[in-house]
Amino acid sequence: MGKISWSEGKTQFLGKNGYFGCAGFEFERFRFAKNHRKDWPGFLRDVIRVYPVTTREKRGRCFIEIPTKWAGLFMKALDSEATHNSQIDGQEAFEGGRNG
Repeated sequence: MGKISWSEGKTQFLGKNGYFGCAGFEFERFRFAKNHRKDWPGFLRDVIRVYPVTTREKRGRCFIEIPTKWAGLFMKALDSEATHNSQIDGQEAFEGGRNG
């Protein structure tokens, strides 16, 4: 399992019970069996789960799944967003704007 964390400041994540402080992320690869209970047409069985890590160093109770075959594209999109996006304040994403 991989993990990243940052020592300066914190960010936030939105969970079922509201906003929480975020100090990093954990990454864990899952390979689901063919007879897994979620096995529907198009279900991708080989994924990387990304979990937020709280400011108390606990794994958040939410995750996203990235198909392993698309992990490179995911990283490329993150890098592009970090280096090319000129948005100054992130309010619109949290207030139902661009993605909400």
